[in-house]
This record gives sequence, C-alpha cells and structure tokens, in this order.
Amino acid sequence: MTESSLAKELRTRLRQAVDSYTKRGRRFADLGDDALDQSFVAAIKAWCASMLDPAAMREVNELSAEHILRRKDAPFGQVVEDVALVFPAGGYGGVCGEPEGYVRGEPVVLIVVVPAILGTPYIFAPFLGALLVPNSERYGDDDLNRAVRLMRERESA
Repeated sequence: MTESSLAKELRTRLRQAVDSYTKRGRRFADLGDDALDQSFVAAIKAWCASMLDPAAMREVNELSAEHILRRKDAPFGQVVEDVALVFPAGGYGGVCGEPEGYVRGEPVVLIVVVPAILGTPYIFAPFLGALLVPNSERYGDDDLNRAVRLMRERESA
C-alpha cells in the first residue's frame, strides 16, 4: 500500500514534533508513566474544548512525543469518545476503540497538526492513518465550523 501525499506530510510532522520536543529538553521526561497518561488524557480533552489554542496543541504534541520516546502507547482508549474520524489519510480503518499493537513500529499516539492543504487544526492518529476532530456530541456542533471561520478571519486581517 502506498501512502498518500497527505499521509506522508503528516508522518513527517510527527517526526518533526518528536525532534522539536527532544531538542527543547523533554519537559515531561520526569513524569511517571501513570502521570504521563493522565496528562495526555487531560491534554486531548483541553484541545477538543479549544482546538485553536496553540498551547493546547503543543501540550498534546509534547505528551505524544514523550510516549513515542518511551516506546509506550498513549491511552487512546480513554479519549476515543472525545474524537471523531474525519477521513483516513493513509487507509487504516476507523476509530472503534483502543487499537492493538503498533503500525510501522510506532506507538499509539495522537498529535495536533495543521496540514498545509487543509489549513485548520486536526488530530493526526498515525496508527489509524486518519485525521480526527473533537466529537461534536461532546464538544458542540460548530467546533470545526468555528475553526474554519476563525482561520479565514485571520487570513483576511
């Protein structure tokens, strides 16, 4: 199976996020595994509530990077109800519960990205090869519409 250009871009962004986090000193390196997992769950929920907040994006990415560096799955099962599948970027199934194992050697993680061809923030799930947004049943129907409107307002300002 060949990856789409979007999937390749997203996988590159995942590697960049891990490299950037490492170069900045791994601020979550001292957390125990349980505390790291709890922080990850809180970060996903915070991003879902405020998807345009750069601090919320950075928190998700840094916690995911720490999971990757530890070769430890993030607790996706605890946030699966918070996110909704937008579309597969590389063709790996849908969001249907906690995934098992690794895809291409990567632990289960989620990172926030703003794909150049889409222009709004999404969560990238490399183990699914999919882009995710906040679940509208939990976080309201207009999260994505509000994000698109705000991005357009920024562009026109």
